[in-house]
Amino acid sequence: MSLFCHNTFYTYQYPTIYLGLKSSKYDIYSPMIKNAFEKNKIPLENYISYHEDLFNIYKIFAKPGQNKDYFILGPPEMILKFVTLLRHNGVNNKYIHFDKWN
Repeated sequence: MSLFCHNTFYTYQYPTIYLGLKSSKYDIYSPMIKNAFEKNKIPLENYISYHEDLFNIYKIFAKPGQNKDYFILGPPEMILKFVTLLRHNGVNNKYIHFDKWN
């Protein structure tokens, strides 16, 4: 979630947030994200949450395309796969931001 504090994040008018969790019982983020969206007048349809289901990174990439910023948070293997897909599809490194988990 520290990517919300990235020095460029405030410039995005309508970010789309994808949240994937193994189960809705682990979802501590939705109330905060929904509140932030409402305060900033961002349409809630731009918040997409997946529970008990895998989200498809190809589908996520298809919507915004190459010249959009990607803020990625997750386990190292997932980050590596998503970053590899983005680079393979022509996304410049300057548009790829992620936190590494320890």
